[in-house]
Amino acid sequence: MDYAVALALAYAGHEKQARALTDELGRRLPEDTVLNVNYMPTLRTRLALNSSNSREALEILNHQSEDFLSGFPRPLEDADPDIPLLKQAKAEYAKLQ
Repeated sequence: MDYAVALALAYAGHEKQARALTDELGRRLPEDTVLNVNYMPTLRTRLALNSSNSREALEILNHQSEDFLSGFPRPLEDADPDIPLLKQAKAEYAKLQ
């Protein structure tokens, strides 16, 4: 709910309130994956755009996409390599590289 309020404030141009709520969300829920992968980058990007800082907005989005994509192969590293589904997944992943 706080995310929706912060985003609405950002779109309405109430940057100080939106930034305060965004910062508070980050402090309160630092381990929340959905918040950190989806919501925080969206909020920070909107705030950067409100400040006419398109370079910062692009940096936030680029960093977010790199973090998101880098997480895909990690679960495969610790799995049993003899599982047929894992072999298939690794083969499909190799095709994407």
